[in-house]
Amino acid sequence: GPDGTVTGTTKIALSGQHLLELRRSVDEDDPGKFEESLKTKLKETFPETFDRESLEIMENGRNELKARFAYSIPAFADTAGGYMNIDLTMWHSTSMTRLFSAEKRKYDILFPFLEMETSRVNFVLPEGISIEALPEPGEISCDFFSYSRSVKANGNTIEFERVFKIINPKIEAKDYLAAREFVNRVHDLDSEEL
Repeated sequence: GPDGTVTGTTKIALSGQHLLELRRSVDEDDPGKFEESLKTKLKETFPETFDRESLEIMENGRNELKARFAYSIPAFADTAGGYMNIDLTMWHSTSMTRLFSAEKRKYDILFPFLEMETSRVNFVLPEGISIEALPEPGEISCDFFSYSRSVKANGNTIEFERVFKIINPKIEAKDYLAAREFVNRVHDLDSEEL
């Protein structure tokens, strides 16, 4: 809205180790317990936006779980006159930034699975707000990770897509600083406002 409030629906898909982890932690024969566990996981991932009552499990297959939930965030975007700054950082995980927060590391980092995190966000702008500038699209990679993002305007909608991949399951302690530098670069790119 023009006051900076953003409302919408988030759709998520869990697969691979994320889904396996969730299913290990609960008795799937008890749907209520499984749904509560999913709500707890989503609340941890989206603490500001997750509306527990709106959760709907759309598909619960063997290899993938799809769900959606509603959210509303007051004063999400900074507004002044006909201008609005939008912060996209809440639509992706900060787990890598936390993992690489230390200045140095004594032991290797082992990822049990190669994984990919994808975020696709569409912002429909309120009436009277136009797009002045968008961040540049980009793609960077190193021996351990790859990252890409695209930001496009489509009428009064901003379409944002971000992909972060772990491409090497082991980061030796001697390579920690190089990997940390890459993760910090990704964080800086993710922190650019629209």
